[in-house]
Amino acid sequence: MARKLLGKVCATRNAPTNTTEFKFWLAENAEELQIGDIVVAEEGSEKIYGLVSQMQYYTDAESAFAEFFSHDFGQPQTVPPTERTSVELVTAEVIGSNSQRIRPARGGIVRFATSSEIREAYNMDQIDDPVVCGIVRNGPDPENIVNAVLSEKFLLGPEGAHINISGASGLATKTSAAIFLIQSLLSRAKQEKRKVAVVAFNLKSEDLLFLERNRNEVQDIIDLLPLEKRQLYQEIQNAGVNLTFDEDQLRYFAPAMKYDLHRPDSLRQDGKMEVFYWTYGNVVDPSCPIKLYNLIDPEDLDERTYGVLGTVEDHSEK
Repeated sequence: MARKLLGKVCATRNAPTNTTEFKFWLAENAEELQIGDIVVAEEGSEKIYGLVSQMQYYTDAESAFAEFFSHDFGQPQTVPPTERTSVELVTAEVIGSNSQRIRPARGGIVRFATSSEIREAYNMDQIDDPVVCGIVRNGPDPENIVNAVLSEKFLLGPEGAHINISGASGLATKTSAAIFLIQSLLSRAKQEKRKVAVVAFNLKSEDLLFLERNRNEVQDIIDLLPLEKRQLYQEIQNAGVNLTFDEDQLRYFAPAMKYDLHRPDSLRQDGKMEVFYWTYGNVVDPSCPIKLYNLIDPEDLDERTYGVLGTVEDHSEK
C-alpha cells in the first residue's frame, strides 16, 4: 500500500532547517495532519523523525490592508476577483533519526511515520524490558497504532528508579496515568512470575480507596465505546496489561480515629480498611524503630531538645 505524502521539507534563506526542527510545506490533500502527529522526512536512506508542533497559513498578501481592500474595503461577504496564492507551513520538532548522527533535514519528502518508525524515533525498539505506559496513534490510519513503552530498569531500578508525570491539574489525568502504569508493572511481573509490591499514598479523596470497584463492568464499558477507541483498549490488552485490580491484590491502611482506635479515619468505612496507630509506649520501646526525636523537625533538634527527650526516655524506663 502506497504511503500518503504530506509535503516536502522547506529550507529558506530566512528560515533554515536545523538539528532541532524542520519545516515543510503541506500538500493540498493533507488536511488530516494534526498537532502532535509524528512525521518522517525521508531523503534516500536517511530518515529524520519530527513531532508536529505548529501549523501556519501564508498568502501572497503583503499586509492586512491588502486583504481588507481586496474585500471591497472590508465587506466580509465579498468574493475577491482573484484567489490569492497560499501555502500552509508546518513546523516539526526533531525527536530522532535512523542514524546516530542527526543532520538538518535538507529536502526530504514528508509522510506519516509508521508504527515501527515511531518505535525507532523514541528508541523504544532498543528497550529489552518494556513496560507499556500508553498508546501512540498516529495519523488517520486506524492500523497505525503502537504501544508506548518505558524500561523497567529506569522505573524500578537499578537505573533511575523515577518517573515524572506532568499535566493539567484537577482532571485526574496524572492519577489515571500513574494507576495505569502501576497496573502495567504488576501485569508484567505476574506474567514473568515475579513479585512487585506498590506502596501508594492517597492524596485524592476517594479516588484511590476503591480501586477494585466496578471491575466486572470494565469490559461492558469498553464495548460501548466507538470502534477507534475500542481498538486502543484491544491493543493494550494484547500487550498483556490487565485493566482491573483484583480485590486480593489490594490492602488499604488508614490511621485510627482519635477517640476510637478500632475505626479508621478514612472516607472508606466498609470494614476493608486496616487501622494503624502507635502510642507513647510504642515509641519509647527500645525495639521500636521510631524514636522520640523522629517526631520532631530536624531543624528544631539541638542539645537542649536532645536533653529533654533523654530525660523523658529515662523516666519512661522507670
